[in-house]
Amino acid sequence: LNTIHQLDMATGDVRRHDLRSTAGFVQLMHAALDRDGRIWFTGYRGLFGRLDPASGDIRVFETANGRGPHGLVAGPDGRLWITSVASDTLIAVTPETGRAETRSLPRHLSAPKGIVVGAGGAIWNTCVRGGAVARFDTRSRLWTTLRLASEEIRPYGIAIDAAERIWVADETHAVLTRIDPATGANADFPLPMTRPTIRHLATKGDELWCAASGGDKIVRITVG
Repeated sequence: LNTIHQLDMATGDVRRHDLRSTAGFVQLMHAALDRDGRIWFTGYRGLFGRLDPASGDIRVFETANGRGPHGLVAGPDGRLWITSVASDTLIAVTPETGRAETRSLPRHLSAPKGIVVGAGGAIWNTCVRGGAVARFDTRSRLWTTLRLASEEIRPYGIAIDAAERIWVADETHAVLTRIDPATGANADFPLPMTRPTIRHLATKGDELWCAASGGDKIVRITVG
């Protein structure tokens, strides 16, 4: 639809923010809130942008790497971090200016999609090709890799729970994988659905929320 929907939880009213007049066909992928309550979004065709929900103002920026912007998260330092699946990079964005800097993934990692912020402001992302989860330390700029137990897993959505355990959704199979970053131990949890395609995970307390776009469902799981 090339549209961002704003839902008023009190009234149930929905406001549509159509991006076509501002940015053309964006091919929307993911969204995140910054510290000022603005919504940032990625467009796979080579864009990222922001929407001020109060005024409806929309600004769009092009990425230097072209096609591929995907996952998006707001870091504790105020910067936004974007995965670029086509160029195997992380993009750090300064919200005030839209200025972007890129960080290339190590050669053994490729196709980053899901992204989340962990302890100490570290950036975790899934790498679809290679079946791995990568950690980028924003202070030392060093990378750490955690391999998944099966090479058949194509990790997409990612979240971190209150115990700092990492949860990863398989792009093609109805399976969630829990990873202990201290030991690297994996545990798999099958899901009762045939077409999962879980592109986004989020945690709240002892709950894990899964956006299963393949089955048009939102799934809540107790992980405590």
